[in-house]
Amino acid sequence: MPRPIAKLVLGLSAGGYPLTQTLIRRSGVRGARVVEAVCVGLVLRDAAMIAGGAPQRLRPVPARLLWLEFSAGVIASATGLRLLRRAGAIEAAASSPNRLEVVRRAAVTALFGLHTIRFWIFLQPDRGRRSQAEDAPVDEDKPRAEPPNMRRPGEGFLKPVDYARRTNYRRPPELYLRMQWLGTLLNTVGISPKDVVTLEVPGRRSGVPRRTTLVRGAFRGNHYLVSLAGESEWVRNVRAAGGSAQIGRRELHAANVGRSTGGRAGACHSRLPAAMG
Repeated sequence: MPRPIAKLVLGLSAGGYPLTQTLIRRSGVRGARVVEAVCVGLVLRDAAMIAGGAPQRLRPVPARLLWLEFSAGVIASATGLRLLRRAGAIEAAASSPNRLEVVRRAAVTALFGLHTIRFWIFLQPDRGRRSQAEDAPVDEDKPRAEPPNMRRPGEGFLKPVDYARRTNYRRPPELYLRMQWLGTLLNTVGISPKDVVTLEVPGRRSGVPRRTTLVRGAFRGNHYLVSLAGESEWVRNVRAAGGSAQIGRRELHAANVGRSTGGRAGACHSRLPAAMG
């Protein structure tokens, strides 16, 4: 991006809140609609970045800022839309702010403030990205994740994952990891597909039970869990626990999960009990 344009965008972002308030005061509902469109656009842009794996390519602070900006944008968009749906709410809130308008203004302030900080970091030479040294594994026991430049945006959501790439561990998209709780919930209430199961195993370092939603497969009368991503976290947790785990759908049952000796390198197969609830 040319330097003059970058400075202009940075200035507009820094003055985002006063500019939006001025637009609403002068144009009323029409101005509020423009502000709402801007907030929704920022939310969609942030969501696309998160789905494309941007948090893994960034250092901890810029990655957290991205998530905070996304959260603030969702709140700003939701409260703004609610005000727009109420007849006369925009004009009334401009003269005498109610609780919803206070929340909206705070969210818009946070949205543009966080965006300004993130854009300033983006303009720096390293752009807040992790270096190759930071992405390197700390020891041989840790699975080697593919480098950031190999993680293709939208993979796993907008297009299939390329499992043909040679790597020891292919980390799932950040949004997928954060949605694991939904799979567990659907299993608990019994509305997920019959081959979707929940695996619970203690974390190898913390000892805290970790739940992962997986798909089981059947082959020659046996049931298996297959880690298509390679040496994934749940595989290493099962190995550290000596195969002791709990597997099920609505209810979890104790099981001894053993690693299969068959299969191609990079895919981990774990035998399941034949009957599960």
